[in-house]
This record gives sequence, C-alpha cells and structure tokens, in this order.
Amino acid sequence: MSDLNSKKRTKTLGILAGVVVFTWVWTYLILRPIFEYRDKLDADLSTKNLKFKEAKKILNASPQRLNPKEALKRFISENSSQEDMAKMIKDIEAAAVASGLRVLETKPQPQTNNVGWFELKVSIVFEGNWSDVVRFLYEIESVTKPLFVNEMSLEANLPQQTTVRGRLEIGRILATADKAQ
Repeated sequence: MSDLNSKKRTKTLGILAGVVVFTWVWTYLILRPIFEYRDKLDADLSTKNLKFKEAKKILNASPQRLNPKEALKRFISENSSQEDMAKMIKDIEAAAVASGLRVLETKPQPQTNNVGWFELKVSIVFEGNWSDVVRFLYEIESVTKPLFVNEMSLEANLPQQTTVRGRLEIGRILATADKAQ
C-alpha cells in the first residue's frame, strides 16, 4: 500500500515539476521577449507620434499659411537693394545664431537683375551639429521675407564627425515696387 502511495506521490510531483518547468520556460523564454518587444514598439510609436505632432505644429505655423495677398507683399521690395541686402544678411545671421550654428563667413554675391524683379544672394560658411543645420533651414524659411537655398555643401568635421561644416548660397527674389502693382 505504501508502495502505491509512493508511486502516486512521485507521479504527482513529476507532473507538478513538469508544469512548473513548462510555466517557467513559457514565461521567460517565450512571453518575456514578446512583451519586451511590444514595449519597445510602444515606446517607438509614442516617440514618432510626438515628432509627428511637432512637425504638424511647425507646418501649421509656417509662413506659407498666409493668404495670397499677404504672401505677395512679402516679395515686394520698397527699399534699395543695399537695404534689402543688409536686412537679408541680418536675417540669415540671426537665424544661424538662433539655430545654434557658428557663422565663420558671410559674403554678399553679385545681384541678378531682371524686368520687374531682382535676386539677392549671400554665401554663408558655418559650423554646427547636423540638427542645428536642419533647424537653420527651418529658421530661414520663417523670416519676414522668404529665403531659399540655391546651393548647399556639407561635410562632416573629422575626426569627431558629430559636427558639420558647410557652405550655403542663400537667395531672395524680390519684385521691384513699381512693377509689383
């Protein structure tokens, strides 16, 4: 009789040990990696949602949201080209400083004249982080009179490669006041 109870007890303990081992294997080798991966995906998704909301704010605050008449006024020059050039250089340098770039050189380029409009160009050489360059490109878009990039060259500073050195040729097309009406 005791031999029979011993066999039942051994069988019961074996089944219980099997269930415990199976539960441990299931939990730590199968479920745990799945939950960790799910948590990682959730964190990535919330980060991307935050970036998406920030990008949406930037787009909604963009100067291109102006009505057409207001947008056209931004291109009309009532000053001389020297005053416009001085304002343009001031805008570019202010945008560079606001974005964290270090300006090494700012140089006016020859002006392009045409019937009813003219183009001012400025060459700027700078150093900064990659994120500062992106911020700078956004900053020059949001100045009073729009600026655009004609040419751009960027290279990583060696050996650290965390900063970038670049040259941009930034332009502004302005309509002359008498031709704009």
